[in-house]
Amino acid sequence: MQGGGDVIVRAGRDIGSGVFHVGRGTGTLEAGRDITTARSQGAAQVGTVLALQEGGFDLDAGRDLRIDGVFNPTALVQATNNAGNASARTAFSTYSPDAAVRATAVSGSLDLRNATDTLRQVAITATAGVAGLPVNASGDSLGGAAFATYPGALDATAITGSLAIGQTNLMPAARGRLNLIAGTDVGAAQGIVMSDNAPASVRSATNATAGSLARLFNPRIAAGHDPAVLHADDPDPVRIVAASGDVSGVFNLPKAVRLIAGRDVRTLTLFGQNISASDTTLIRAGRDFDASLGGLVEIGGPGHVLLQAGRNVDLGISSGVVTRGNLVNPYLAESGASLTVVAGVGGSPDYAAASVRYLPQYGALAATLLRLGEAGLARYLPEVTQFVRARGGADAAVDPQGALRRFLSLDAATQQGLLERLGTRDEFIASLPGFAGLLADYRAAPLQIEDAARAAFAALPAQQQQPLLNRILAAELTVAGAGAARAGGDAAARDAAYRR
Repeated sequence: MQGGGDVIVRAGRDIGSGVFHVGRGTGTLEAGRDITTARSQGAAQVGTVLALQEGGFDLDAGRDLRIDGVFNPTALVQATNNAGNASARTAFSTYSPDAAVRATAVSGSLDLRNATDTLRQVAITATAGVAGLPVNASGDSLGGAAFATYPGALDATAITGSLAIGQTNLMPAARGRLNLIAGTDVGAAQGIVMSDNAPASVRSATNATAGSLARLFNPRIAAGHDPAVLHADDPDPVRIVAASGDVSGVFNLPKAVRLIAGRDVRTLTLFGQNISASDTTLIRAGRDFDASLGGLVEIGGPGHVLLQAGRNVDLGISSGVVTRGNLVNPYLAESGASLTVVAGVGGSPDYAAASVRYLPQYGALAATLLRLGEAGLARYLPEVTQFVRARGGADAAVDPQGALRRFLSLDAATQQGLLERLGTRDEFIASLPGFAGLLADYRAAPLQIEDAARAAFAALPAQQQQPLLNRILAAELTVAGAGAARAGGDAAARDAAYRR
């Protein structure tokens, strides 16, 4: 259809093993029962395949939905016979920046199988005798992996069932998105990668000599990232939700994520990154975070990482939970994200109630957080605590939050001792003027500074409030535990310590 157009297929029962191509427009596939397989390649069943350029596909199945591949036709090189000779063959992307695939299974499972090996065999069989098949191409092209190379946006929802996703790559897009939502389990055992490359580096019809298509999906090296920070103006996190089941698999994601499992997060490998200091990557398990058999959570960039489990956090033989700053992506902020791990928290903590009850006592902490950021607070608080405790007397056993308030109330000459010491250390030089400014402002008007900090904190989105509230929770538990220990056998005094 010249100039583009829509493809609409509706079936009262099933849509089986279709191949659908949308060049410019929207493809709509609706099945009252299943979008499924209706033919085979050897012993393997072959499901629906989507070819997309500019526009999108919307798929809805009343029960189960299976997709065996999504690809951009021009990302496959021509067969040698069509190109005339091997050196004249080209491969480039014609995905538009807003191209998207949306798939929903209403009462069954959603299987984004991305069966590249099977589809490669289908292509070979269908073009027997043709020299230089595109699915056999290597070098700068994607070869058969093109069949699992999606546009920059994917929304996959299994409302009541499970969601399984095979090896998948998403092309770079400044507002690219990934939403994987399931009523039960979400699994990505073979891995999913959202490219973080600069869109301008992707080969196109007008820039066919740009970077290799085959090298777009390696975010573990500096060349796999956009120097301009691809998602700098993208406010939406990745969402991976298993409402009543488990999340497992391998995920390479270029922006903050909300990964939530109603039951367990199991054997998770997550390479992610926060873009700004206000970003929070959240990993929440209703029951256990179970890495006893392996896995790794590695988050680059600034901001905060919150790992929360309703019951246990078991890191087992995994490589742990790590924040990396800009060691992998050199275009992010140098400071690494702060990390909070909370176990034994069933459901969601009542952060709003905690804020009302405890924040009034922590104005100095809130002021420091807002002035220096979470990473800055984490860097300065141990130094301040050590400095105050070294003064001896009543300060010798002060808790970190008490030490901060005590330090802020000291005279300028005494504070200067710590500032001079920190000024000789590289990691403090850039932020020291901001800390010194806070000290001067607090000495001049401590009550106003704390009141303004509490008001500014209350205006933050709930997700951005959580790192400080988690820190306050830990401080309250420490103070309450110390008070209970001092109570000894006095049950009333011990109970009073925990009711603070």
